[in-house]
Order: sequence, then C-alpha cells, then structure tokens
Amino acid sequence: MNPVSDTVHVPTLSRDTTWGRGHWALSNSGDEVVLVDPFGRVVDALPFRNADYAAVGRTGHDISAPAPRALHRVVELQGTHLNDILAYDAPSPGEPRHIPPPPASMPPAYAFGPFRAYRGVLHAHTTYSDGSGPPTLAFATGRANGLHFLAISDHSHWFTPEEWARLGTVADAANQPGAFVALRAFEWTSREHGHINVWRTDDFFSREMPGGESVQALYDWLAARPKALAEFNHPFEGHFDDFVLREEVRGQLVLQEIANSAAVLRFAEAYWRALWRGWRVAPVANLDTESANWGRDGDLRAGLLATDLTREALFEAMLARRAFSTEDASLALALRSGETWMGGDIPPGETTLTFYVADEEGEPLTLELWREGAPVWRVGLTPSATPTTRTLTIEAAPGEVLLARAVQADGQEAWSAPLWVQGVWSPPGVLVNEVLPAPRQTDWNEDGVSDGDDEWIELYNPLDRAVGLGGWQLDDEEGGSRPYTFPLGTVIAPHSYLVLFKKTTGVSLNDAGDTARLIAPTGAVVSEIPYAHAANDGSIARDDKGRLHTNWPPSPGAHNRAPETPTTPASPPPPLLSTLADVRHMPLGTRLSVEGVVSVPPHLLGHGIFYVQDAEAGLKIYAPALDLSALHPGDRVRLTGVLRTFHNERELRLESAADIVRLDTGEAPTPLFVQTALHPAHEGRLVQVDGAVLRWYYNRWWLAVSDAEVEIYVRQSTGLRRPWLERGMHQRIVGIAATWDDGMRILPFDATHITTLSSTSASNAARPTVRTAPRYRPRTPRIRFWQRYFAL
Repeated sequence: MNPVSDTVHVPTLSRDTTWGRGHWALSNSGDEVVLVDPFGRVVDALPFRNADYAAVGRTGHDISAPAPRALHRVVELQGTHLNDILAYDAPSPGEPRHIPPPPASMPPAYAFGPFRAYRGVLHAHTTYSDGSGPPTLAFATGRANGLHFLAISDHSHWFTPEEWARLGTVADAANQPGAFVALRAFEWTSREHGHINVWRTDDFFSREMPGGESVQALYDWLAARPKALAEFNHPFEGHFDDFVLREEVRGQLVLQEIANSAAVLRFAEAYWRALWRGWRVAPVANLDTESANWGRDGDLRAGLLATDLTREALFEAMLARRAFSTEDASLALALRSGETWMGGDIPPGETTLTFYVADEEGEPLTLELWREGAPVWRVGLTPSATPTTRTLTIEAAPGEVLLARAVQADGQEAWSAPLWVQGVWSPPGVLVNEVLPAPRQTDWNEDGVSDGDDEWIELYNPLDRAVGLGGWQLDDEEGGSRPYTFPLGTVIAPHSYLVLFKKTTGVSLNDAGDTARLIAPTGAVVSEIPYAHAANDGSIARDDKGRLHTNWPPSPGAHNRAPETPTTPASPPPPLLSTLADVRHMPLGTRLSVEGVVSVPPHLLGHGIFYVQDAEAGLKIYAPALDLSALHPGDRVRLTGVLRTFHNERELRLESAADIVRLDTGEAPTPLFVQTALHPAHEGRLVQVDGAVLRWYYNRWWLAVSDAEVEIYVRQSTGLRRPWLERGMHQRIVGIAATWDDGMRILPFDATHITTLSSTSASNAARPTVRTAPRYRPRTPRIRFWQRYFAL
C-alpha cells in the first residue's frame, strides 16, 4: 500500500516513549491507541478487544476488526461509547468514513391496486451485536442504498439495556415518513431453538433471562405483549420445536424468512412446513446484514404492500400478512382473489385469482400458482415498472393455501403471501398401493445392480386431478427408518403411479414385517400397507377393491395383478400386434408386439434401455436382463413384452431373447423438427428444437421455443456434459422426447446433438450494468456449517 502523505488533515505521527517503549506494534489480543497533544494531554483514545477501556475514558464491547478489516471512526458521530461511533470495514488510510447522504431518488414503489409495493430489509445487525457499524450509520447507509425501510434487529443477549434505549432514539431520528422507515427490533437467539425477530415492544427478551433459551418461554413473553409482532428467522431443521403451533401467539408470528443472507440460503420447505402446521406467516427475504454495507450486500428484499411509507402502515401490512419475498431488489409480486389480497381468507369454491408482477429491469420470468406444495399452473411473461397482471379461475378446496411464485431466467425467485381458503383441509386419497421389501434377483431400480436399494414402495393416485406431495412423508413403522420428505414441487398425476426406491428415500422395510405409511404434512396417516412377512422378489399389493395380498407378482408403475393360476390348461393368447401410436391408449399390463426402427443405441440412456420409432410415434424399451449388443440404430425389429410405466413414461418390458426379432437394417431415423411445446404425442420420438437459453441448473437447461419452454436433460450414462451456457444463446438440440413425472424433456445422447447457433457475448458486453449490488446465483449450502454459524 502506498504511504499517505504528511498533511495538516492527515499528519504522520511519531512514537512518544513516555507512554510506551519498544516498537510501534498493536497487540492482537487488545490494546489502547492514544492520541496526545504536545502538552501530554489525551486528545482521543481508541481501545479495542481486551484493552483497558476505563483507563482511557471509553466504554464498549466486542470492539474488533479481524483481518483484513480495520476500525473506522465515523466522522459525524461523537461520544465515548465506541459501539456508537466505530465501523468495521476494509482499510482506507487517508479516507475518512462519513455518513452517506440520502439518495437523490428512491427505487419505485409499484402501485398494486390501493397499495404500494415497498421493499426493504427487516433483519440486520450493528455493532450492538455482531454487525459492523453503529445504528446511525446503518440506517443512513440502508437509505442511501435504496431501501424503503430497514429494521435493526441485534441479538438480544448481546446488547446492553442502554444500547436498546439508544437504538430506539436513533431509529426515531432516522425515520422519515414518506421517504424512509427506520424500525427498532431485537433478535431472540437460542442455541437450540432458532432465532426470532420481534417488533413493537418497549422491552426485550433474551436467552440470558430465566428460561430464555426456550422458544415456549418467548411465546409466553410475546403473549403478554399483544401488540408485539414477530418473524421466524432462517429456520433450520428442528427449530421452533419443529413449528408446533402455539395458538396464543398465532396472530403475532406474522412473517417467516424463506430466504436469508447475501449467500441466498433458501428455506421454502421449512416455510411450507410452518403453513401445514397452522402458522399464518407470510414469506420474506432478508439480508441479515453483518457487514457495513446495509442494502448493498445482496439483492434479497422483504416486500410489504402498504398504503404509504410510514411505520403504522408497514406494521398494518405485516399484521395483514400483505408481504412477499424477492431475491431481486427490483422485483415485486402479489396475489389477490376478488377484493381479498394475499394474507386474507377466501371461501372455498370457484374463485378468480389475479397475479401482480412488476420489475423495472424487465427480466423475463415464469409465473406460477402453488397449491399443496407444488406448482399447478405457470405462464411466461416479461414484466416492467408498470405492473403486469394475469388471471386464473380455479376451484379452491377447503383449508388449502394458495401462493404465487415468480422465477426469473437466472433462477432468482419471489414468493407471495398465501391466500388461506376457509375450512378444514382433507388430505387427498393417494394410496400406498404396492410394496416390495425383499428384492433378490431383479434390478428393480435399473441401476445395474441387484441389492437392497431395489426395495420400493408404489403410490397410486386414483383421483381425477393431480396431487402435490411436497411436504408429505413416506415412512415405515415408528422407530424404524428416518422418514422421507417429498421435495416441494413433487406431483403425482391423476390415475398414475409413483414408484419410490430405497436408494432415493432411505426408507428400509423389514423382511420380517413392517408398515409402509404415507403421511400428510399435517401428520395424518393417509394410507398404509402393513405386512407380517415378505417373500423374496414378491410384493404386498392392493387389488381393485383395496384388499391387501401377499406374494403377488411385482408390477411397479402398473396395475396390480394376481398370480396366474397354475392349472391353466389353455395356452396364453397371442400378443396383440399394435402400432406404436396405439400403445399410448392401451391399458398398462397389456402383453403386445410392436414393430419399429431402433433410434437410440442400447444402454446409452440407462441400463437395458433403448428406443424404437415408426413414422408416427416412438416407444421406450426396457430389457435389463437381455444381451442387446447386436442392436444398432437403423435396425428394424419386432418386440414383444408387457406395457408398463416408469415415472409416467410408457415402456415395453422384454423378458427373454425371443422377445426381440431383428427384421432388417437400414438408416437411423431422422429427428422430427418441433416448434412448439413438447406434447405426449412426441413421447419416445427423436426430435429437434431450436431455441434461446432461458436458464440452467446442473445437468438441465431450458430453451425458449416459440412461446413455450422446453427442458433439456443430459443423463450421466451418455458421457455428455452440460455445455457452457449464457442466457439468450441460440442452440439446436436433438434427442429423445421423454416423460418424467408431470413433464417432458429432451434427452440428447450424442455429442453432435448439442449445437450452438449463436452466442450473446458481444451484445452482453455492450449492456450497461444496472445494479449496484452484485448478482448472486441461488445455491443450497451445507446445513451443518450454517447451523454452527447461526448458533450465536
């Protein structure tokens, strides 16, 4: 670093041996820096860490700036309590630290009906706990960085009563109705039970008080202060007694973080768990700022729909749950039904929902409706600073919750507060339909190995509508395996099967007797199959009347069938000879023959898997026990097998070498050029699409093809890797159109199937940078590290 010039304003000092001897070196464990005038009088002093504060007339606690940061005196702040006047930030010798002035203009507060969408941060820290600057600097910096509001919520076991009172005074001074709202809060912090923000109280509660480590004690404290409002912060597993509801404070716990920190930690599963447990909380995203850059250390924002920018209006919005979370500082989202805005109650029955979206930066996004922990409707749009609206009419079920989510092309998300449907929610009647606890000779999960991971549990949805399973659990008997919780977004289609293998769920069934249970998020057991003994490679299955049978022939993903009667004298009927197009309409379990041309070499898209097609349709073939080495693309074959499904994709299962008859050979099929969304009629066919890259995630990415989104998925078995991508890049993709659960995607299987037609690098390089804060790709952290980090 270049030395600073000796000037009147920043003079170069020399050591005075009257006060100390030896070299000019500060002790890392604590020291006192003293400035004296020529007459030996102390002009100023700065002790830090374990120094003798009283000896130099100063007070303070936890004054420290670990490398590479430095201690900065804020020029405009005076006093002897160092937590009120110091900031911790990167060294800047010769450059005084000032309080920033208010901005020339604030970000727009979009008009959503009678409300304005204000965006700010409700969870941040100062040097009163583990932050990096005093409250006065924090409020001024947050305002300068474009926040409509900022709440300082220091850890209540850390600050002193005097600092709590001082925070109220500073917040009152910083509060400017109509321009910026400054709020005082505290963060109750338990090592075991989580962290909770609290507003609108004159006093505070901490873990240092009698019983203060217990979340139930905090609930008692809140109940005695009915005006207090609170928020669940960064809820890790098991926090808040696993969201067991306390009815007395249900009206006061109004918010919950669905995202937290500049690292963008997401807590959507925990948020939905709180909703299922009965809490009436709206989602927010907070930076949890501990740096000296309030409002500039990330894009996360808590959104509030309020009539105006005042404390009273913001608290009214919190109490009404008119809140939203956003990972993009310029994005706002809201939902209403008729005259009822998000956060309110609506009656069951037919209702028309209105979605509101605004973003002055105009980033393309996908708008979704979520119910039962899964998206059930989506539409693409490009918002602007003028709010964009979309409407959707649905039949609302008693007791359910309805939320909107917006997902930008770069993966950043926003969530609306729920609309709560009046009544009591009844779990849909999804069945545990068949279980296989004792696999032996068959590779049921098609991973190339026959082992214990081939245990499976099959669910069946007998309803005429899809059911979201996000937050549901699959479990065995009490005290057995750890329950498997279905991820948000899991859907089982109407009249469809979902087969879950032990390798995925971790649920291990005992051969000598157990119970496979499907548990709703409310804790109710929806369906179960108990059994006393399991035969090797035999299933316990339901018949069409719901009765249970042991040692039935396994039929994962297909209709359960009874064992064949051993005394059947007649020969089995010959298989039906069908076209590939007819197969889509035939019952599962049908034995049939088809003819087609091999389009995908065996095993490239999974062990024992290849595809055939004709002029009109295609079909997946599964023959895990057969030698397929003689088959090549272009071979015309006759195949005989049993029709079944795997993750909702139809496939023909072959059992013996006689099931494959090679008729002749010719040219490999050419891809069908598709210019729309993938359709079930495309399933199993070799297709080609041209489109622009929208977003990507690991080995998946999405292209905009005309007015539709098409998912591309690279399977590990192909040896391919997802290429380097940038948004807007134009690509040509060739592959098999395949179904997976409730959606379709294209599976490339050759390096020539992924072609870049044009790049957007040149145009992107010319685009001006709009944001002042860095952009962060959302990611999922290692939980244990952050559990330690937040156990302050």
